[in-house]
Amino acid sequence: MDLVRGIKSAFNAFMGYRAGVVASFMNNTIYGHFENVGQYIKDAYQKNADVYSIVSYIAAKVAMAPAMLYEIKDEKAFRRYKALTSNPTKESLQKADQIRTKAMTEIEGDHPLLKLLNTQVNDEMSASEFKYACAVYRLLTGNTYIHGFAPESEPTKFVELHILPSQYTHPISAGRYLGVKAYRLDYDVQNPIDKANVAHYRYFNPDFSTSNPHIVGQAPLMAASNIVLRSNSGYEASTKAFQNGGLTGVLYEDGGTSINETQRELLQKHIDRKMTGPGNFKQIIAASSKLGWLQIGESPVDLGILESIICDLRSLCNVFHVNSALFNDPDNKTYNNMIEARKAAITDAVLPELTALRDVLNQWLVPGWSKADNKKYFLDFDTSVYPELQDDMKSLAEWLERAWWIDPNEKRAQMNYDAKGPEFNECFIPAGITPLSQSDPADFEKAFQKVGTVDYE
Repeated sequence: MDLVRGIKSAFNAFMGYRAGVVASFMNNTIYGHFENVGQYIKDAYQKNADVYSIVSYIAAKVAMAPAMLYEIKDEKAFRRYKALTSNPTKESLQKADQIRTKAMTEIEGDHPLLKLLNTQVNDEMSASEFKYACAVYRLLTGNTYIHGFAPESEPTKFVELHILPSQYTHPISAGRYLGVKAYRLDYDVQNPIDKANVAHYRYFNPDFSTSNPHIVGQAPLMAASNIVLRSNSGYEASTKAFQNGGLTGVLYEDGGTSINETQRELLQKHIDRKMTGPGNFKQIIAASSKLGWLQIGESPVDLGILESIICDLRSLCNVFHVNSALFNDPDNKTYNNMIEARKAAITDAVLPELTALRDVLNQWLVPGWSKADNKKYFLDFDTSVYPELQDDMKSLAEWLERAWWIDPNEKRAQMNYDAKGPEFNECFIPAGITPLSQSDPADFEKAFQKVGTVDYE
């Protein structure tokens, strides 16, 4: 009886949830994944080697960057710094490094927030796993949800972070165009999570229809679903071709006599045992009678399956803004291509994910810590860990030596060294350069006459 009651209770709970979802849907109060985004994880990330390789490459690079905490001291310089790093390129990051020391002061030491984001976000997950998971969920499903836990005495100071599975997490609307009031997990529908405790960042979704609302991010693989399907089919077809030894066809008795169903089944079992599978590749088979062969279909080469797999890899790389040279594209794998591909992958794919994570943490996580410490903090990630972004240090040092208008501390920042004392904040003008107002008029006249003798034609 207890089992029956348990089954009834579970069924009634499910039917109540289903009715609630339908009612909420009709009233436009719940947004959910009406597209089965779980399939992007199951059929793409877990099944397709190309998707896994691309997504894991980007996520692993995101996980490399350590968090850095700063206290803002110059609002104007800080706004410029943030603008330069919001849509980062190699050049904009170099400019940002020049003004970082003026805009902010780095918080050094073992700050709890840095420990949270660089060591352990919770008892079961390291900080690198956390950053990896954040990137994977957004790349695959278009959404990342972070659940924060804070002490009762400081409800906005989150001291523990957990990743919510985006394929089972749904925002609950506060009403049409009024944003989100809570989040709901499919397997815990009776306990919605308050909006204040969840950081949700996503890709833009232009679909304002009822079935797939804009408040839930669009998965990149939604646009590439046919490519993933074709890629999976191509790999499956090539695998079957290897297992079957190549071509597909019908083997029949060609001696002028027919065989009955029992004999046909025995022949089929014999063929399966002796001819199929990679261990029987080009195996010589003995037969007791004359056999005929009727070919059906064409080989993977004739069908262009192998070429199609390469084309699908390139298309998937385009979706995720990386170069196929990084993933063993045989026609795009020169040394120079690899160097440029690695650089482009950081600026076009990795840094946008890192910037999105940085911005949502500064909006949701950092304010509680700023309030607790009575300081204005800014969280950033150290991009100097990416060697792909670093110029040849000798060339950079030579250029900085000539750039007298940049003070030594800014030059040290460019070279990834810590700032020195305030005496290093003053520019050093090369000897022999004087302002025009302080120059000798006679020298100026001589210089002008010398310039005037130049024939510009």
